[in-house]
Amino acid sequence: MKIIDINGSSRECEELSIDPHFPGYVKANFESKNRKGHIHSEWYPIKEFLLKNPNKKELIKNNKTIPEEDLGIVSLAFSITVHDKTKNWDTNIFAGRQL
Repeated sequence: MKIIDINGSSRECEELSIDPHFPGYVKANFESKNRKGHIHSEWYPIKEFLLKNPNKKELIKNNKTIPEEDLGIVSLAFSITVHDKTKNWDTNIFAGRQL
């Protein structure tokens, strides 16, 4: 299927999906131009993807959206994660966002 990528180019996409590990992002799989048979993935924020591909709305209609912002207190932290024991956030709901 054809999609408009982040740079505004029309490209043939092998598969589109919502990545369950990164809510709020569309995952697009493309066949490599240089390595036949190899697939690579690119992720697009849903809002940006729909601006360029409004005909793909059915893809995301039943998926979770990212909260615009939230306030919490760090109760536990690791090198790449933080936790707030008073919140019930979905895993990776803020992936790729600034804290």
